[in-house]
Amino acid sequence: MGYILSSVPNVELMSLCVFLGGVYTGVLGGVAVGVLAITIYSLFNPFGPPLPQLLVAQILSFAIIGFSGSILAFVIKGRKKVFIAVVSGIIGFLVTLLYDTLTTLATAIVVSGGVDLSQSLKGVFISGSFFIVLHVLSNTAIFAFTTPAVVEAVNLWKERSG
Repeated sequence: MGYILSSVPNVELMSLCVFLGGVYTGVLGGVAVGVLAITIYSLFNPFGPPLPQLLVAQILSFAIIGFSGSILAFVIKGRKKVFIAVVSGIIGFLVTLLYDTLTTLATAIVVSGGVDLSQSLKGVFISGSFFIVLHVLSNTAIFAFTTPAVVEAVNLWKERSG
């Protein structure tokens, strides 16, 4: 899923898949899905693996994304699609903002070389701000519009399969 929209900068479905993995596998499963998915994606990326600081930020972020899906599972039981959409959108916004914050910080640490982190952070944030906004807004919409449909489809499948 990480490469499906790779031609569109910072629009991706991997976060959603990990989030939904957490919804359906629980806390430990969601964290494991997140850690494994981003580790495989990052280490076997055709552009090369990330630097260790960035990999740690990615792994931590995706563990939290999977964990947040497991929390959503408890919150949405018996709720209407609109509620699921709103809560999923809010979670999508928050976890994407966290991911972008941690990866921006990791990138600034690498760029600074331990000299002037605040200056590097400012530069990395300013140069990436358009992409951060695009990523956060697109994931907010993707989570809000997709999660209720997936939850409904899985519930229907469970009812029909006994």
